[in-house]
This record gives sequence, C-alpha cells and structure tokens, in this order.
Amino acid sequence: MSRSMSKFVRSEKRIEFMKLETMLEIQSSVDGQLDNQRRGAVARLMSSDTEARELHQQLTSVRMALRQHEPAIPVPESREFYWSQIERRLQVGKMASVSAPSHSLAIWRWLAPMVGLSAVVAVIALQPFASSGLHSFQVGPGNPQATTVTFSSEADGVTIHWIN
Repeated sequence: MSRSMSKFVRSEKRIEFMKLETMLEIQSSVDGQLDNQRRGAVARLMSSDTEARELHQQLTSVRMALRQHEPAIPVPESREFYWSQIERRLQVGKMASVSAPSHSLAIWRWLAPMVGLSAVVAVIALQPFASSGLHSFQVGPGNPQATTVTFSSEADGVTIHWIN
C-alpha cells in the first residue's frame, strides 16, 4: 500500500468516529451553504480538531476534482428559448383539452359494441326458423365487462359463440 493511500485509510478510520451532524456541517461549509455564524463555528472546530480539518480537506479536494473534470456540454439555444417551447406546448395542450370533449371517446367505446350486438340479434331474430331442426338463441348474463351471445342450430350442426 502506498504512503498516501495508507494516510487516507488511517484518516477515514478516524473520521468515522465523528458525529454525523458535525460531518454534515463541514460538508455544508465546503458547499458554501452555511450562514456566517455557522461558518465561524465550523472554522473554530477545524482549528481545534484535526479530524474535522482532514475531512474538510478531503471534501474540498473531491469537490475540486469533480468541478475540474465535469464535462462541459454546450447547449445550442438559450434557456429562454427552451422555456418558451415548453410554455407553448403547455398552452397547445390546454387548448386541445378544452376544445375536444373527453366523454365522446367513452361513448363510442361503449356504443360500437352495443350496435354490433344489436345487429347480430336483429339478423338472427328476423331469420325464419327452419322446421326440420331445432334452433336456439341465448344472450349471456349482463356482465358489465363482457357480453356473450350463443346461437345453435342442430339441423345445420353449427354453434356460434360471440364474446364482446
């Protein structure tokens, strides 16, 4: 193990005995998120505690390494351009939802199968029954999820099941 690595491992073992609140205060100090009073308290702590000072140095070096190696991705347009695009799409979405009633789609979703079922029932009911064979026609129980129709003709040897 290299000398710098052993120093890092030793310092990490000592740091883990520090209180979590103290560690978070030091991290907030490195990130610049403390007010003047708390920043002064953390500075006094670091001047008297070597563990706190080492943690501050480690967090500062990690922050600097991340900042230096963060890829810069150029954006071809300004921020205002993107926000105007988002706002325009939201306005178009609001206008579309106001102009098209949402209940019409639900009506057609139920009306189309019912019209089909009515047509099948009308065709079967209006056909003359042959005298040579027995015909039967049944409509299944009123299930709100599905409708079943069964037609049987013993003379023709045919049974038709229609499930909607």
